[in-house]
Amino acid sequence: MYIIANFKQNKTFAEYELWINEFIQATNWDALNDDIQIILAPSFPFIVTLASAFKDLQASSSKLRIYLASQNVSKFENGAHTGEVGATQLKDFIDYAIIGHSERRADGETMTDVNMKVGLCVSNDITPVVCVSREDEFNAIDDSEKSNVLIAYEPIDAISTSGAGKPASVSAVKEFVETLGLNKIIYGGSINSSNVRDYLNQGFVDGFLVGSASLDPVEFTKIIGTINQAYV
Repeated sequence: MYIIANFKQNKTFAEYELWINEFIQATNWDALNDDIQIILAPSFPFIVTLASAFKDLQASSSKLRIYLASQNVSKFENGAHTGEVGATQLKDFIDYAIIGHSERRADGETMTDVNMKVGLCVSNDITPVVCVSREDEFNAIDDSEKSNVLIAYEPIDAISTSGAGKPASVSAVKEFVETLGLNKIIYGGSINSSNVRDYLNQGFVDGFLVGSASLDPVEFTKIIGTINQAYV
């Protein structure tokens, strides 16, 4: 079960420090099921610092398990691409990368871009979390790479930035998963501690991509706690 916090373009370094301290203290690490992977996706400037901090914390506590993800990755391997951050530069610090988020597609990212990024992530041992909102977006992922990616379903109407902020019904998510011919999917779309239970114990949900609710460390901890209870 994947629980991914997508912080988007939020928080300063000082705010990240406060968030991390509160989150670590509020989470019952001893009771956390081994099947749960907590993944944090901060902005690019903070990835290296957080990776170092978590390495030190995990050295003192084997129960503390936190993985890092980037919110994007360059479609170029390297070279004269001002402002881009490549998979080869990130691979020592992250295990996952969010690719094809609807907010990036709205800014012009194409499926050609997505496939280029997926290929570079896979070749650098980074697991791509590819976001799709429609069947054609899933179908456009290179068939040779589909077994190497995690698929996150984010209905446009359910994403908080779209203004609706209403999660899709369980039946709608199940129908979409079946349409894609998948067994499991990560669900993202206005997930919080009050509604995450609706999706738990559904055989087709393999995790959650959490947006605005992850900005509050206490709320994010509640989401994790609710999910963890499903394993007890």
